[in-house]
Amino acid sequence: MSKKKSIYIEDIRERKLLIEFNRKPLEKSKLFGFVLICNDEFTLIHEFDVNFFRLDGYCIFKNDSVKKYSVYDKDEYFLNEVIKFKNIDPRPVPNVSIESWSEILRTVNESFPLIRIEREKIDNKSCYIGKLEKLKKKTFSLMEIDSSADWDKSYSYKYDDLTKVGFDSEYENTLIFVAENRDGIKAKES
Repeated sequence: MSKKKSIYIEDIRERKLLIEFNRKPLEKSKLFGFVLICNDEFTLIHEFDVNFFRLDGYCIFKNDSVKKYSVYDKDEYFLNEVIKFKNIDPRPVPNVSIESWSEILRTVNESFPLIRIEREKIDNKSCYIGKLEKLKKKTFSLMEIDSSADWDKSYSYKYDDLTKVGFDSEYENTLIFVAENRDGIKAKES
């Protein structure tokens, strides 16, 4: 990363500026968030949901997947007014490495109960959520959880197919909450 670009990104980070990322054709809708850390290959952001005006988890993507981006650096932008009015402040992520896909998965797994992976070049309409089981040289496996919070089985994936990794969103947190408390929930219903 050039020194000039590094200084610019550090300024964006320090000022906690919202960024809109265009990752078409991988991702149909734009991705909004606050840059927390980045290097030459990866960027980690705290995602901002522009439909509900709230922070919602984190994601890491390859920098070369971004076609263009816009920095919301003016106070009068509507989204910046919303962020200021609602006192939205991105939180730092504890101990997540962005050195490689295997390091990303390993360190996210150590701090968060579920990982969401996306392979948008293969299928940009699906994501896979689960607990990391194994890391190998070229592949990894997830014990997957479905949309009803039922544990499925373990599936293997190639690092080369990954385009984005997410974690700590309301969706993943709700899935793990229901899965871990299912017996207690059923007991209350009866």
